[in-house]
Amino acid sequence: MILKKSNLSHFDLALLTIIFTVMPNLAIASGKTQCGLEIGANSPEAVFLEFGSVQLRPLASPKEIRKAIRIMRHRQIRAVTPMAGRRELRAIFRESLHSFSAFSDALDENEEAFDISLGIFFDGELVGVEQLFYLPINPIESLSRLLTGKSPGKWVSRSTHLHPDFWGMGIAKTTNILMINKAFEVLPIAGIYSEIESDNQRSIGLRRRMGFGRSGITGTTENSQFWQLSRQDWSRLRQSESYTLRNPLDI
Repeated sequence: MILKKSNLSHFDLALLTIIFTVMPNLAIASGKTQCGLEIGANSPEAVFLEFGSVQLRPLASPKEIRKAIRIMRHRQIRAVTPMAGRRELRAIFRESLHSFSAFSDALDENEEAFDISLGIFFDGELVGVEQLFYLPINPIESLSRLLTGKSPGKWVSRSTHLHPDFWGMGIAKTTNILMINKAFEVLPIAGIYSEIESDNQRSIGLRRRMGFGRSGITGTTENSQFWQLSRQDWSRLRQSESYTLRNPLDI
């Protein structure tokens, strides 16, 4: 659930563990969906976002998956971010969608959880993981539907997990702008949200810089907060020079 570090909430982790371990084929119920390593990193269908030395693309091999898991379970990341076990993370990566068209199809056709999990590469080196999730039972949509009786549209959750050696270089800001821009450009979503532990000040600071606002929704734990960004707010904010991509090392 993109920070220098953000997080999957306890709520998200419990649901994803069920989906990707007990029902491993749930995320690909639509015949149109390809996932896991079925679409290679060089496929024209696969997500590939790039700016300067930073690239976002699917993990293309078991070796890259193993390294991504090591990064996500780094002690400095786990200190502020609840994290699934290695087995659950491996299942998530192998079932991950690799294209925005598959993600969009799944939004239209499925009422099931699914994700895009991308490697963050800096100068060709895998240094982190960027994730975009859809959970059919999520607090943003549920509360809005309860209060208004209307559908608020689809809201997706996202997170970034960057190796501590690469914090403070502007890489997380670059990946945020790339992913948020692309998500709003090609997906039929109303907004993006994240649940963050309240002591994870790096994630909170990055969310603020990206235009996210603190939600009034109570977190799923005593120590968590929801932050959200609507399509309308991003459309307005991205006109600012602050949201213009530059070389990460200059940020």
